[in-house]
Amino acid sequence: MIKNNVNICGITPKHCFPECFPHFFTQFCETDKLNIVGKDPDIQELVEVSLTIVIRNFRILCTPVGKKLIVHAVKNIEIIFKNCGIKYVSRFCIPFCSLLDDIDEKVTEVNCIVEDIDVFQVSARCVAVSALLLVVPDFKSRNDEWHDPNTIRCDIKLKGC
Repeated sequence: MIKNNVNICGITPKHCFPECFPHFFTQFCETDKLNIVGKDPDIQELVEVSLTIVIRNFRILCTPVGKKLIVHAVKNIEIIFKNCGIKYVSRFCIPFCSLLDDIDEKVTEVNCIVEDIDVFQVSARCVAVSALLLVVPDFKSRNDEWHDPNTIRCDIKLKGC
């Protein structure tokens, strides 16, 4: 995807979204202000911004107000820019965590969907990257005795991605 002449990589394709709306999820938007440091020159032209999410770990917390799922993850952001026609790359690793309330099932996996990315050049050495993220847990399958006729349960794993 190209926004304002900058190639944006890392938005989860629509065909990879869950087939049905997940029952448990959390959604949030974060903006990271990233400064080019060291001997790299100033940014004359932004070429590409790439974002990937890596889930480091997750666990259920038993708290006085109920069970919660805490997810620890990392945003890996790569910025490619030009100065005098030469390309430079700056990489950033930004930890974050997410919390989901009222989790009472066994979580087997957590998926993070990147719904949108926006980039804004703040100055000659600073870029702001905003990401809209959706965190969705996947639960261990239950036996047939779980079936509730008033509820439709679906597989929330990402389709083929």
